Amino acid sequence: MRIGIMSMQRIGNYGSFLQSYSLKKCLENMGHTVEFVDYHVGMCKTERIVNQNSNKFWGSSAYLQFRRIGSNLLGVFSKEQRKRLKIAKQVKEYNESFEKYCFSLLGINEKKNYLPNVDLLIIGSDEVFNCLQSNPEVGYSLELFGKDNRAKRVITYAASFGNTTYERLKQMKVEQEIARYLEKLNNISVRDKNSYSIIKKLVKRESDKHLDPVFIYDYSEETSMNIQEHDYIIVYAYGNRIREEEAKYIVEFAKKYNKKIICLGMYQSFCDKYIPALPFEMLAYFQHADYVVTDTFHGTVFSIKFKKQFAVFVRETKENTYGNAEKLRDLLSTFDLKEREILSVKELESILVKKLDRKKIEEKISVETERSLEYLRENSRF
Repeated sequence: MRIGIMSMQRIGNYGSFLQSYSLKKCLENMGHTVEFVDYHVGMCKTERIVNQNSNKFWGSSAYLQFRRIGSNLLGVFSKEQRKRLKIAKQVKEYNESFEKYCFSLLGINEKKNYLPNVDLLIIGSDEVFNCLQSNPEVGYSLELFGKDNRAKRVITYAASFGNTTYERLKQMKVEQEIARYLEKLNNISVRDKNSYSIIKKLVKRESDKHLDPVFIYDYSEETSMNIQEHDYIIVYAYGNRIREEEAKYIVEFAKKYNKKIICLGMYQSFCDKYIPALPFEMLAYFQHADYVVTDTFHGTVFSIKFKKQFAVFVRETKENTYGNAEKLRDLLSTFDLKEREILSVKELESILVKKLDRKKIEEKISVETERSLEYLRENSRF
């Protein structure tokens, strides 16, 4: 069967790539031919907010600012300024190689693949329903709800509204047009309780709830590589989003337990080492980590998948920040791991050292993985 996936495959971060890659590989393992489908990005419904979820400062502007001054002046820079230049160059090179490497593995290029004739179109996973975010790379597009496609059948898989709520949809007066397209879908699968609730209110139907694709694919082959680091804590967060007090407690914990602090992909100034790892190398680092501190959805997914001792900062949505509380708290609840949320930074140590029930987590992943794969199998048998 020829299957198209419409997802966030062009968004340049670990989670967006790995969930796309995972779903593609799972479907290919079932014997299907898979391609990624693009949608037309529309104008955002909300104004651009302050977004700290990027490395653009470190990867481009900071590096270019230093370069404009001229390399002959490097000698007058302080040690800290030279370090910043080195990191900025590393991140710039990483950003460039990341897209090239990931696009080739997904089978996509700069040319967009609009409206292909496919037997089945799967919308998801990731925040494909988060239509009120202010990211201009995503925008507001009804194609992510099934409009204008050439598929014989259209379903969603583990789709998420992210921090878009039913109340906000009504406030922006878009709930009815979204509902019209959702009603036409052959099957709806979501990733979190917030999305489940919105679907039920919009179209008066029950949806299935399934795991993020990263959980359901076995990465043992891709991550069979040697990791040189040992005795380390991973800090996995969007660029410079870890607050000063949070960093202080992480550093104190690392010193007490004699651990090195590393950050992957996204730079954190308080860490001992920055590693611009490509996705599979990043997963290998997770597999060998002693502890993980994160504030992201997929950082939590990786921690649970590899059964690491971890702690999570949950970020609430506020006027000038992009929050993740809806999807992140639901993920922790799904695995009965709500105690891993850091309600007070002073609890960091007690949360990190508290032993995980690895057997219970493994059993939950196994059961939910089979449910997820069966949903995909059933919907590709027509």
